[in-house]
Amino acid sequence: RSGTLRNTGAWHWSVRGDVGGANDDLKLLRFTGGSYQGVAMQVASSTGNATFEGNITANGAINNVQSTTGTGSNAVKNIVYNYGGGDAALQLSIVGSIDYLLGVDNTDDTFKIGQASWDSSPYLAIDTSGRLLLGLSSATGYSADQDNFIIKGSAEVGMHIIGGTSSTTAINFGDGTGTSAYLGQITYHNA
Repeated sequence: RSGTLRNTGAWHWSVRGDVGGANDDLKLLRFTGGSYQGVAMQVASSTGNATFEGNITANGAINNVQSTTGTGSNAVKNIVYNYGGGDAALQLSIVGSIDYLLGVDNTDDTFKIGQASWDSSPYLAIDTSGRLLLGLSSATGYSADQDNFIIKGSAEVGMHIIGGTSSTTAINFGDGTGTSAYLGQITYHNA
């Protein structure tokens, strides 16, 4: 049924075609001082999808919110709270492709990025001590004196440091700033 529910102050619920969208879409219209300011929310009658203008703020938990963006794109972004066993995660996925998840694992409060087993076998993890872990989820079992940056793999593992032509690349060792920042070096001069 078409029409607008009036006398509700600055907000009007409406099913009207003259303010954008299909005639059967439900719209929450915003007014200031009696002047129409725009559609604050619109629910499409054909899909049930809701569109909001402006920011959305939630004071409570958001359990599963999906948003599709991009012209001609099937990209879907999911914000997932309480993903699995109490983890807080953001899921990024493209329809028909692989999902990536990033979030905080509630078992060890570590920030992790990965795919299906993102919490137990992440690609990257940063723990509560600020350690950077590539290919593992915990620094447990590694020397506490050398565990700030750990790279682990199940087969060959390596790292590249690429510099420009006729440039120098280095790994520096020190105990301060200035000249104390490079008391020892591993240096490569690319001629």
